[in-house]
Amino acid sequence: MVKSKKQQLKLDTTQTSALCDKALSLDNVPSLTKQVLLEVMSNSDNSCSIPKNTDLIAAYKLIHTDYTSRNAAGVYSTWINISNYYSSIADHDPRILYMVMRSCLNNKNYKAACKDIISRLSPNIYCNDPLILPTIIDYITKNADLSLAEDIMNNVNEHIKPNNTQNGLLSKRFLSSLLKMHLKFNDSKGVDCVLKQIHDTFGAYSQENYQAIVSHLLKTKTLDNIVKAVNIVSTIPPKQALLAYSSIINAIVEWQMRRASDSQLGAIVGDPGIGVDSVPIAERAAPDLLRRMIFIDAVPCDV
Repeated sequence: MVKSKKQQLKLDTTQTSALCDKALSLDNVPSLTKQVLLEVMSNSDNSCSIPKNTDLIAAYKLIHTDYTSRNAAGVYSTWINISNYYSSIADHDPRILYMVMRSCLNNKNYKAACKDIISRLSPNIYCNDPLILPTIIDYITKNADLSLAEDIMNNVNEHIKPNNTQNGLLSKRFLSSLLKMHLKFNDSKGVDCVLKQIHDTFGAYSQENYQAIVSHLLKTKTLDNIVKAVNIVSTIPPKQALLAYSSIINAIVEWQMRRASDSQLGAIVGDPGIGVDSVPIAERAAPDLLRRMIFIDAVPCDV
């Protein structure tokens, strides 16, 4: 009603704090929480009535809500308003820094936020954070930034604390990100080293590890590479092969969209009939892989 009359609602400190607290307690209605917090933060731009701590808590809640709903634009918008809240960016909650980086990582419009956070964090901070460090590695892989990769890994070797090795350098999350980075830079020695570390630490490879290897092969879509990918997947334990199979099917579909040769894909799935008629490649090639995936679903899970 106040908005409709173009009037500004003025709240004193007590009222504002109470409103923020109430909004932050509404766990089951995130849209209402977000709307209230946005109004409160908007009010704070023109008033000194909001305690700084309450203002920051409201912003953190907004970032968490938008991160959960995969709203990168919302995360970025709120972060820009509070990124300079502290003189040192390291004083921000590291979980919030992680959410901002993960949300902006894959969006070219917002990935500058990742670069800014990395440049403002000291190596002693990011090298010892089990969430931020793998995300920085993912950023390097996404942008193929070899120079940054060398700087970060040198800093890790220098600044990692001994008690953080297990939770940091030997975590599944970090090793998985590291594997993708070495694959990105075609570093076969590094890939072998990471795979050995994964096997020595966990005794087996994850679905994500297999998918990373298969996806790397399929980036260059040649018949030889797809055959190699299929052969690799055929050696993987069924329950670990699901994501890798999906990557192969996606590659076949992309081939079809690019009008690849039907006869080449026929050789992959052992169906010489492909190319004889006008049936689309994806419709003929994918079922063979899908049948294997159905078999995977039939294999009982180990508890």
